[in-house]
Amino acid sequence: MKTIVCLSALLLVSNAKQFSLTERVSSAFNKLIARKSLQSVSTAIAIAEEDHSWPKVKVPLNFELNANAYHLDETNSTLLPYKEMHMQMKVDTDSNRVYQHLIFGASGNLKEQESLEDFTTHHYIEKTNMGPLKICKERKIPAEINVKTVIQKFNQENNNITSYLGKQMPAWAQCEFHVFQAVDEHYYFCPKTLELKYLQQGNIFFKIENGLVEKTFTNADFNMTKCNALVQTFLDVAMKRHQTMLEQFMLFQ
Repeated sequence: MKTIVCLSALLLVSNAKQFSLTERVSSAFNKLIARKSLQSVSTAIAIAEEDHSWPKVKVPLNFELNANAYHLDETNSTLLPYKEMHMQMKVDTDSNRVYQHLIFGASGNLKEQESLEDFTTHHYIEKTNMGPLKICKERKIPAEINVKTVIQKFNQENNNITSYLGKQMPAWAQCEFHVFQAVDEHYYFCPKTLELKYLQQGNIFFKIENGLVEKTFTNADFNMTKCNALVQTFLDVAMKRHQTMLEQFMLFQ
């Protein structure tokens, strides 16, 4: 099962493209010339700032989010439920860790996956429950990441992580959003409340319930037991044997 890690772009990217003031002024000024306007350069600057002034949206340092997944029906420009997927995420910047829990309920076959990334201890653990098959994985995180620094930079211009795309009204929506981008992820904030409403990854949209809810966490909120090494070794061997048998079978097709 492929893990969908929301906000991963924020935690890993270091060089997102930015709209500089000079570029925005130049674009606005060219529009004025094309329309044979007599407005001044100062007016062009005002237009550029109005189109792309960086809004201070609500991104708490420590938060929890809950969301349901949808996929984009491009033919009808609508969002449709996606595999009955629900996601919970906890971001604890004080302790430099991120927890994620995904539940899939497609076709009555409940599947779930939870993961914990502790960037202080450089430890990652992931547990997947697919009915009778339960898989547990652990590994070291090689990167040096400070989650608090990344979250703090979200609301800072020229942060080399996110870019602000301005106010937009997507075809699938009935209203405008403040839209941010970090690599292949898009974030849609309500202009009135400044709360996060949608997180987009490709054609998958997570509709956020109640925005990013500020929380004070304890260790109990991030409690995941370690993998059973003996059981995991047995599962790894069984999976490898199954894959080998499948490959041998396909050779004779």
